[in-house]
Amino acid sequence: MISITIKYPNGVLSDVTALVDTGSPISLLKSTVVNYVSGVVPPKSDLVGINQSKLSIVDQFSADILHPDLDIPININFHVVPNDTIKSDCLLGRNFLSHPRITLSVENGQFLINFKKKSVNISFEEILSINFKNEGNSDLDIDLNIENKLPENFKIKVKQIFKNSYLTGRDIVNDDNSLHPEMIIQLKSDKQFYFRPRRLSFYEKECLQKILDNMLSKKIIRLSKSEYSSPIVLVKKKNGDYRLCVDYCELNKYIMKDRFPLPLIDDNIDLLKGKKYLSGPQGWLSSC
Repeated sequence: MISITIKYPNGVLSDVTALVDTGSPISLLKSTVVNYVSGVVPPKSDLVGINQSKLSIVDQFSADILHPDLDIPININFHVVPNDTIKSDCLLGRNFLSHPRITLSVENGQFLINFKKKSVNISFEEILSINFKNEGNSDLDIDLNIENKLPENFKIKVKQIFKNSYLTGRDIVNDDNSLHPEMIIQLKSDKQFYFRPRRLSFYEKECLQKILDNMLSKKIIRLSKSEYSSPIVLVKKKNGDYRLCVDYCELNKYIMKDRFPLPLIDDNIDLLKGKKYLSGPQGWLSSC
């Protein structure tokens, strides 16, 4: 916790106790400590809390933060919320920590917030998460665990391929439609099957729509009027987001299996004879 003074646009000062939360993208103020009303209706927010409940925004404005270690106030954007939203008077989020005059460091197991080369101690328990920015580094400064014995120009070429194919997706999504991959599923019979959509909550429907819009924009999926349909399943990830899955159990009953025998391990080892470079699924490269 740190003590700060907030100077509102009307010039009124308010002393508050603030909690630093690096997990929050915005900074919040309790409505009871605010001595100013902007008079502007805040826009609708898609922000949710830890329990996925909608965050109610009462007001929104920019204000100055004053502190004994600051020679010039820091101006950031605040969102005013009802009193039962947060326990502390103020919550300083990542828009505060990302300010150019604020730096976050670790010393003797404690996190320090630095104002113009002066520091204020914050206990370790009050830091929820930290965002790291890869500033000042080259686009090819990627650790792919490539064998050090390989030539430098070869390492750069591998990193460039990785960057274009996996990070930016330039080599995957082709805007000129020059690539038309085609997949044919052979069925045992022409019997049609379809399923009604499974019931989703209003929140899950919003998440699903965002996922579908994103996949449509990237041309991963397209609109269809097929007479076949399989139900979708939303699986929650560890970070709380949803992953879109499709239940193809019924379809698998009708698919003709492609019977391909697995190659023998000894035959694969023999194929490595005379090869110069090896690659694996984890992105490493090695020389033979």
